[in-house]
Amino acid sequence: MDKLTIIKNCVCRAREVSPMMLNGKNRKTEIVTARYLCYYFARELTKLTFQEMGRLIGGKDHATVIHGCKTVENLIFTDKAFAIEVDSISKDIKKAIDDAKSQTRRRIYNRYSYNARFNRSATRLTPVL
Repeated sequence: MDKLTIIKNCVCRAREVSPMMLNGKNRKTEIVTARYLCYYFARELTKLTFQEMGRLIGGKDHATVIHGCKTVENLIFTDKAFAIEVDSISKDIKKAIDDAKSQTRRRIYNRYSYNARFNRSATRLTPVL
């Protein structure tokens, strides 16, 4: 699972919004805020450009992504409850990313152990991500 999918799932779970709704044209406050949070976390945790983020989250342009990130930053500084919620979501996202990495490591280790036990070449091992 890639980081963007993890970010979308964690934000949607926290904001009680369907991931499908992020990609729609709906402009309800709850959905727009969730979309903006996705932009904010994607900027912090991935190497995607603003154009790529906009295309992958809601089909928006780069200006919308920049506006969303600035809006979230302003809300963090002005609304203490929102800042606490963002911090909680951030911890959930980082934990989910760490869990995904450890599962990948486990799969690679298990394949390596299997190849070593049955005298197979470990050089042919290709990790499945």
